[in-house]
Amino acid sequence: MNVLRKSVPLMLATLFTFVAGASLLYVYGRITAINEETAGISGELTQSSQKEEQLRGLKALLGDTASARREADTYFVGQDGVVDFLKTIEEIGRTSRVDLSVDSVNVEKATKTSVLEGVPIAIKLSGTFGGVMRYLYQFEKLPIVGGISFARFTRFDLASSTQWSASITAHFSKLAP
Repeated sequence: MNVLRKSVPLMLATLFTFVAGASLLYVYGRITAINEETAGISGELTQSSQKEEQLRGLKALLGDTASARREADTYFVGQDGVVDFLKTIEEIGRTSRVDLSVDSVNVEKATKTSVLEGVPIAIKLSGTFGGVMRYLYQFEKLPIVGGISFARFTRFDLASSTQWSASITAHFSKLAP
């Protein structure tokens, strides 16, 4: 019994040591899990901050380039500007004093990766040599991306004068909606 009394404190101390050790392992495991969770949240916060900074930068860039983009847009047929473009072509014909007919005009749909659509146009005109050349010069100088891809000229004599006719195929770019 004497041995038993002497061993009880030793057993209690051993039990307490095991409990304390197990508690320390549990606390260490919880601290490690919380650290990993904090690191994940910190990474997400950093990523979110970077995205917000990039968005602010893009908004600033859009604001800084707004006037340049508006100016660049004028070099294309507008999204709803095909009719206005045709009116401009016809007005050039009137000022050049040529008879003009638009044989065909089409809008080619943009690809998924493009912001531009094609606008092929076929025109026939007739008039004096000077009028036809004046029209072609003004047509080619339109401040819109594109130009003449094919032109055929024909001369024919009338009783009173020499007339010229031209068939033109041109291709211009239009902003996609």
